[in-house]
Amino acid sequence: MDSIRSLVRVGNSLYISLPKNWTKSLGLDKGSKVELIVREDNVLEVIPIYKKVLLPKKISIVYDKMFRHKMMAAYLAGYEVVEVEVPSGASHRVIEEIEDMLRLLVGVEVVEESERKIVLQCFTRDDYDIVQVLGMMDRITRSMYTNAIKCLFNRDVKGLEFIIERDNRVDRLYFLSVRLIRSLIRNPMIPSERKVILMDLRLLARDLEEIGDLSEEMAREILFTIRRGVRITPSEEIQDISQEISDLQSSIMTTLLRSTRPRTDIFERIKGLKYRIRLQMKRLSSLHTPNVLSDIMHLLEDIVNRVEDISDLII
Repeated sequence: MDSIRSLVRVGNSLYISLPKNWTKSLGLDKGSKVELIVREDNVLEVIPIYKKVLLPKKISIVYDKMFRHKMMAAYLAGYEVVEVEVPSGASHRVIEEIEDMLRLLVGVEVVEESERKIVLQCFTRDDYDIVQVLGMMDRITRSMYTNAIKCLFNRDVKGLEFIIERDNRVDRLYFLSVRLIRSLIRNPMIPSERKVILMDLRLLARDLEEIGDLSEEMAREILFTIRRGVRITPSEEIQDISQEISDLQSSIMTTLLRSTRPRTDIFERIKGLKYRIRLQMKRLSSLHTPNVLSDIMHLLEDIVNRVEDISDLII
């Protein structure tokens, strides 16, 4: 936003107009206050002064049948302290449910506990990098569905159980990303253009979380089939398709998170994957193979659809 402006004399003072795009992006208008700082090199800095934004600090909720929903809403809204009012004689049940929820909430710990009140505090760092969090979600979800297919070939029960457990990790990162994004959007120092990008990242986090859920479902389907003793003879094409989906997802994520130039063949690759999946479905149908193989192909198709949703965020 380079520009040269002339000083204007009004009375005994000199004035200069500020770039319209700059003031608009920061929400500045007539009456807004700015701080002027003269640096040692005589460069003049103009820094907007905002009223302090009071981020949510503390909330009290009553334990009832909506507790999980209210607790999750408080976490995503950015509250640092949550006081849970416990009904008489229910503290043991409340603690068990809280312990179960803590597996999904990054940085939340119980700091006070009594018969009638339990206090939780979130120690989430302010310097979490949302791009790193989303990058981790990407790597985990890709490993989940590709490894699920490998476990299908190897009949690896422990590997499948590990994949199912990893979905909890994806959920934790998803809830953390939503909390971080909402906090950034509330920050008045964040330009409006950046907030539009943050909304896209919110959609991206949702799509990655859904890919994790689909991968977990795939692992459960395969695990159930193996434990029933059903013999499965999958084709190498299924493994090739899962790896191609992973490569495509990685390419799209790199474009989004690193602002690199998008590959021109992304949409052709998506189209090609859908075609290969449909061909495989027809083949499986004609061979009367176990239902689990058809279910896997449907799940891979759903994953491709989520990857396509992510690609729609590329500008």
